[in-house]
Amino acid sequence: MDHLWCPPVKQMDSSGKRIYTEMWTADCWWKMQASFLVLSERLFLVRFSLCLGELECQREHVREIMPERSCQRDYVRESMSERAGQRDCVRENVTERLCKSRHVREIVSARLCQRERDREIMSARSCQRERDREIVSTRSCQRERDREIVSERTYQRDRVREIVSERTWQRDCVREIVSEGTWQRDCVREIVSERTC
Repeated sequence: MDHLWCPPVKQMDSSGKRIYTEMWTADCWWKMQASFLVLSERLFLVRFSLCLGELECQREHVREIMPERSCQRDYVRESMSERAGQRDCVRENVTERLCKSRHVREIVSARLCQRERDREIMSARSCQRERDREIVSTRSCQRERDREIVSERTYQRDRVREIVSERTWQRDCVREIVSEGTWQRDCVREIVSERTC
């Protein structure tokens, strides 16, 4: 008892009787415990009776509420079925829109592929045009070369003809000279034959 922070204290009133004003006195604690046990039993009985009454009231209230709640449950079930139908409709609409969007994406991708193919075809055609132009330019150059070759050959033919004409003229001159030489020989022979006679 000496180690307590608040040791028990005995107090007396003016007539000399002991009074219990402090909670840490031992007698006060025994009295409080006894009174508390009695009060707790009484309170338990009172609470039990109140709980039974409350349970009966709650049962009556539940009996009254049950039809309303059954109606509410039916309404909730109907609303849930309606919402389920609406959800199904929304899901069908969403699936249709997704299918449409996929179809549109496929169409767009096909058009993009077609555009790429058209661009490739146009580039190939432009390359073919450039090749055709190069071929035409080479053919025109070849034609110019052929014309130059033809002109050179015609010049060579004309030159050959001139040479041939010069040689024929020279042959004619040689023939005339030979014929004059034969005439002179004939004249010399006649003169020689006349002198011998």
